Amino acid sequence: MIHAQNTKILSLFQPDAYAADTAHAVEIDTLGFDYCTVIVSMGLNDVQGPLVLCSLTEGDASGSVTDAIAEATIANAACVDVEGSATALANMDDGDALVYHVNCVGRKRFLRLNATLAASAASTCSAIAIMSRKGEAAGKLNADFVTPLTGLAKAIVI
Repeated sequence: MIHAQNTKILSLFQPDAYAADTAHAVEIDTLGFDYCTVIVSMGLNDVQGPLVLCSLTEGDASGSVTDAIAEATIANAACVDVEGSATALANMDDGDALVYHVNCVGRKRFLRLNATLAASAASTCSAIAIMSRKGEAAGKLNADFVTPLTGLAKAIVI
């Protein structure tokens, strides 16, 4: 079996320097997939805490993805890094990543990543989604996606 045939990688927004206070709202169609990992990666930034909001919402139809997934709405609430330590979203810095692991079974078809950058300065970031069919994501750890050399991953498992 070639496992790569059971995965799909989407670029949600390109790595780039975005103006202060830029908001991203990108939909992900999970039809045919059981798991979705969303990675928001920070580059070199003028400010610490370049994200002021990062959340996932879900919905049954494209264009109406509005239902908040409570565990995925972090704003400045603490989440857990790869070492198991609670870390506030405001403490994200250069090279850090925010990783959502979503079990899509029993969820609505569409997910939407909502990411808003800090109003104080330009920030560099990107986001991708990795979708897989049953069994492909089993046993994956956040360290599989982000190495400690490039920054810490703040992880939310939904």
